[in-house]
Amino acid sequence: MFRILNRSMKIAINMFEVETIDSQGDLLTISKCAKHKGVPTSTIRYWVEIGKIKPRSYANAGYMLFAKD
Repeated sequence: MFRILNRSMKIAINMFEVETIDSQGDLLTISKCAKHKGVPTSTIRYWVEIGKIKPRSYANAGYMLFAKD
């Protein structure tokens, strides 16, 4: 339970550190980013959790958005 709460808190805090945008443009959702990189979405979430990658932005609905690179 603590792990889930901790992850949620990190995501909420990170939302304030990046720009929130209205349109996605060239950004990918987590599922599209996972397909682009050839890994499962759980791997992308893990990389975000450990700080290996950081979302470029967040959609208005709170979805993480990633750059194609």
